[in-house]
Amino acid sequence: AALLIAAGDRSVPITWREFARDIETIAWIIRKYTPGATIALLGANSYEWMTVHAACIFSGAVVLPLEANLPAGDIAERLAFTGARALIHSAALADRAHEVKKMLPKLITGGFGTRLTDRVLAAAHKALDAGDPGVFDLPERDEDETSMLVFTSGTTSKPRGAELTTHGLRVFSEYWHANLHFEAGQNTLMLLPLNHIFGICVTYAML
Repeated sequence: AALLIAAGDRSVPITWREFARDIETIAWIIRKYTPGATIALLGANSYEWMTVHAACIFSGAVVLPLEANLPAGDIAERLAFTGARALIHSAALADRAHEVKKMLPKLITGGFGTRLTDRVLAAAHKALDAGDPGVFDLPERDEDETSMLVFTSGTTSKPRGAELTTHGLRVFSEYWHANLHFEAGQNTLMLLPLNHIFGICVTYAML
């Protein structure tokens, strides 16, 4: 297992093969419909959230993680500022995503676990099974490209967007992997929000 997903009083294992396949499937969709675009990600910690984030990184997109409690107006402002073309959201935040869509009519929206999403995923699976190249078969992206945008907390002023390169994410993850002394086979529990730079980089360090 690569990840254990909490489900009530038990945990559901996700194997490395399943995780890689899901990343490859979502990356295929990104490359087909929004290649190289900025994609906003809205939702609480979940397996789907993590998979979409990784798919954005591998596919050459720029991922914009957002705090799950942001009001629709703030989300729309950040999407407009960064030029985001798509908003991927959890099912619980569908109403807020709909509000954002009203403010940004050209925005592409998609939710975890919807019938439309399931149909698109099925089409991606079919294309990959038919021999379409998967994202892991493509050349690695330039590490100096911006791969993630994060907004500051706004403690002293209005939140500002910061660009992070793939190289920066890798170095951050390698540093924490070395200093937190993770070892293969250990189980770790993630309580930090994945939209926070420390939470996502420590998760990549664990992986």
